[in-house]
Formats: sequence, C-alpha cells, structure tokens
Amino acid sequence: MANIELLASFLKLLNEKGLIDFRVLKDDTELGFNNRLKAQKYVYLGQEKFGLPLGYEFSRYKFGPYSSDLTENYYDINIYTIDDPENGIYEFVAEMDNENFDIVSLPNDFNQNQFLDVVSNKNESWLEIATTIISVSKSYNDAKIILEMVGRVKPSYESDYIKQVFNDLDTYGLLDRQ
Repeated sequence: MANIELLASFLKLLNEKGLIDFRVLKDDTELGFNNRLKAQKYVYLGQEKFGLPLGYEFSRYKFGPYSSDLTENYYDINIYTIDDPENGIYEFVAEMDNENFDIVSLPNDFNQNQFLDVVSNKNESWLEIATTIISVSKSYNDAKIILEMVGRVKPSYESDYIKQVFNDLDTYGLLDRQ
C-alpha cells in the first residue's frame, strides 16, 4: 500500500524544485499530461533507484512504467499553497477527503541530492526512455539486449538517443549490470 503522506511530501519537493507544477497536475491539458507523465517517472525513479519507499507497483505502458494506483492517488490528493507574501506566509497544504494531513520528512534512505542531480534538466523524452531502460534491465543484464528491447518498444526514438540515455544511466551508476 502506498504512503500518501510520503507521496505528498515527494510531490512538494518536485514542485519546489520546478520539476512539476502540481497546480496543473489534474488539468486535462497538454501541460497537465506532461506533469502527470513526469510525476509517474519521478516516482518510479525515486522508488527503484534512490530509496524512496512509496510502495507503488508499475507495469509497462505506452510512455514507460506506469502505476494506476499512483494516478488514483494524485487525483485524490488536493495539494495547494497558501501564499501571502505581504504577511510572510507560505503554507503547503495537502488534504484527502476534505481532511488535511501532515507533510512528512522524506526518509534518510532517499538519496535526494543524487536524485535531483540525475533528473534536473531532463525532459519527458529522457525520463520515458530512462525509466523504460531501467524497467527492461530488471529482466536483462546485457547492454545490447537492453538497447534492442527498448528500441522495439520505443520505435519512435532514434537508437542513438536511446543509447545516449543508457550511457547517462550507466554513468550515474543506475544500471545493475554484470
């Protein structure tokens, strides 16, 4: 079962770092879709590679790993800020079923600095390919096979781009290969 308080805290971090904009997360627009896609990928990466114990299960999907439970949760959570600069008030509020809940600290096991180093300045395409590579690498260890499999499931991406993302992940030490 997912930890809703921890999810809200993680979404707060992503929002504060400019990685997502939770104000548009639920919007039925291209911007809303892009924010949801990025949220899915950030949660997947945080869970799989950076020690964030959120507890979501992911399956393969058109745009890379996807969790329907995560989607349900971020639609159920209302996240907003109360911003009153004149009085020096900035408050982050998270609620579900009209009840506020506390924002918790991200756990010490979550390598926040490395996570932010890896994902900063990465676009949706990079995140989609990176999470797909990580997902495929759970079943295969050989780089050539991983690249071939990702190329098959992501035919709209050039093989050189897939290889570049693979090399990025390898440089960051995020691929468990023999």
